[in-house]
Amino acid sequence: MSRFQKSTQVITDTGIREKMDIAGQIVVLVCLLVIAFLVFLGVMAIIHIV
Repeated sequence: MSRFQKSTQVITDTGIREKMDIAGQIVVLVCLLVIAFLVFLGVMAIIHIV
């Protein structure tokens, strides 16, 4: 019984880690998109000023 519980615990731990990795990648992508958008706005503002 203890061996079965250990195996299921390992499976849930790896599943949580995979979900955390996916969430981390999404956060990084969103941050990159926001930074790219801000840079684009800055470039557009500079063009308008010039």
